Amino acid sequence: MSHPLQENPAPLPADHWRISQLNLEIERLEANASELAADLPRFRAQAVRAGRRLRYLRAARSTRIPSASFELWKIGVLTAGPVAIGLMALFASSLILPPSVSGLMIFFVAAGVGGALLALLLFYPADGLLADQLQSAASEAAALRARADEAAAELLRIRREQERVSEERRELMASGQVQRAALLQRDWKLMNEAEWEDFVVEACRTLGATVERHPPAVKLPPVLLIRFANRTAAAITRASGQVVDSSAVNQALLVRENHQLDGAAVIINRRFTGAAQDLARHRGCQLIGLEEFPDFVLGKLQI
Repeated sequence: MSHPLQENPAPLPADHWRISQLNLEIERLEANASELAADLPRFRAQAVRAGRRLRYLRAARSTRIPSASFELWKIGVLTAGPVAIGLMALFASSLILPPSVSGLMIFFVAAGVGGALLALLLFYPADGLLADQLQSAASEAAALRARADEAAAELLRIRREQERVSEERRELMASGQVQRAALLQRDWKLMNEAEWEDFVVEACRTLGATVERHPPAVKLPPVLLIRFANRTAAAITRASGQVVDSSAVNQALLVRENHQLDGAAVIINRRFTGAAQDLARHRGCQLIGLEEFPDFVLGKLQI
């Protein structure tokens, strides 16, 4: 039941609703881009591994082709191949290595490695399995390349869409038609922790900032990294029902120091204790509470 003295808030301007929609769209695009950016290296690595396997199988097929016409081809390759590889390695080493390096050792090592590689190419996989594995490897490599290319194209599309949506938001904000005071018509003083953090993110983005949410770390609470055109600040948010004392100020300052940021702030929807105010004043931390938040939303107070 609403309070009998409470007035119904005026409808929010259409531009404000559009900016709210754009903020939600930007956040969704950022989440999708982060997920794709994390998956893309894995997709590419899988495609590279599949490509290497396909090249090996093709090399194995090419190495074995003459055996259909020459019965002793494999024996001849295993006999002469390691010797030829050892001699080539010996010749190459004589050009680049000092005379003190043992040429005989280089010959035997190169011949041994070459012989093992030739044996793999000639016998693994078995002749009866090579054709099927080659076909399977070609299909797998093509599918993995396609997935990596598709992910890269989708990431590019999302980033372009981010730019377009961000530009639309900037144009709306620059037009002067958006009334930021409409944000203050919400019941922000009674918001819980999750609602308050989302509301602060929306307010910052309405002011033209970009916001990154960092999850809790060791001895640190969740933190917002707020980037304006010429500065970046760490912000700790606290809502109704949580104690706000000097520890919140210390946490904001620690994040500022760890990330080498320009500023630090604690943003709450009630008042600060005197101890928190004294510490913030001496350490250069911006406190935005019940009395300061309206000025922050209207762009009169910076962090």
